Amino acid sequence: MKKFFTSLVILFLGIGLGILIWGVFFDGDEFIESRRVFPTQPQENYQGYYYNSLEKDEKIAYELIMAEIGNFPKKIRIPVIDDEGLSDVFDALHYDNADFFFLGENCNIETTSFGTCYFVPKYVMSYTRYESAMEELGKIKQEVLAATANLSDDFDKELYIHDLIVENCSYVEEIGGEYSSSYGCLVNGKASCEGYAKAMKYLLDAVDIENYMIYGVTETDSEDDDGHAWNVAKINSDYYHVDATWDDPVDAESGNKYSYFNLTDEEISKTHTADKRFEKVCKETAENYYVKNGIVFDEYNAETVNSLTSEFAKQMRLGEDTVSFKMTNKEALREAEKELFDMNGIYGVMLMASTVSGKSMDSDEIMYAIDDTHMIVIITDY
Repeated sequence: MKKFFTSLVILFLGIGLGILIWGVFFDGDEFIESRRVFPTQPQENYQGYYYNSLEKDEKIAYELIMAEIGNFPKKIRIPVIDDEGLSDVFDALHYDNADFFFLGENCNIETTSFGTCYFVPKYVMSYTRYESAMEELGKIKQEVLAATANLSDDFDKELYIHDLIVENCSYVEEIGGEYSSSYGCLVNGKASCEGYAKAMKYLLDAVDIENYMIYGVTETDSEDDDGHAWNVAKINSDYYHVDATWDDPVDAESGNKYSYFNLTDEEISKTHTADKRFEKVCKETAENYYVKNGIVFDEYNAETVNSLTSEFAKQMRLGEDTVSFKMTNKEALREAEKELFDMNGIYGVMLMASTVSGKSMDSDEIMYAIDDTHMIVIITDY
């Protein structure tokens, strides 16, 4: 009996040693993993714009990565996908999730001899550092939620978020890393266009406004068009383009914050060309900044002067030093420019606005700029 038990122990030790050797030297663990039950259909439990554009296996990969990526694993098993599919999944992870700034700008696929495929991420910060960064970002989100809690109109919530970003972030040409993140924009106050767009997405998501990031190119003074990122937001049932980067004034003279606030496809296309993957969905004008505020005009006349007087008085009471308005055609724009600035009609408007608001002008000199592309007049330093 003693010999039997001894033999049994040796047998179990041998089996255990064999399994260990098999696992360590012959990828036994990968063999077992390859036999594990694996999803064959996506659960469709995410609503991101880019997630919804993925193919079946790419959606499964996205879901599996989302379930584990928060723990910073070295690799995550996914369905077998090619390099193009990996690129699509990686873009979706980055662009649907504005707080995924812990991920680097690339990743890899690892495939075992048993045909098992793994997503291998590259992290640009530690788990501890990311937790700390998210605490900082979370404080800003809570402040925005508190500030917008009593706002019932999506337009007002969007405007608050837009102005917060424009007024507290400075544009930088550097790309990648924190400059291209919501954290860089909202916490560090420095960001590229992608950082602005991700900050808009992060906060619009927070206040439950449907939105997504959009990519394309913009016309510049240089010979080549520049790659660019901005947002599309669903405001009161309709979709609009909003570009916080291009609304961030580069100087006081052209200090308009609303040229790119809620534009149609037609209007944005004057300077922006979206990537071909994006559908033309922005058709309405009701939530455009100038339409919403009643400062868009078909012609320059006495009614226009009265409306401008009211707008100046309102901005004076708010302590603002910039007023802008929009004309619908070039002829009206030229007429407004002539009446206000060539013939000094602006001083009459300002005098009436001062009387209405009870506020005096701070300067005898008024600066103005004309945005011919969007037919907007910007008046500053009054």
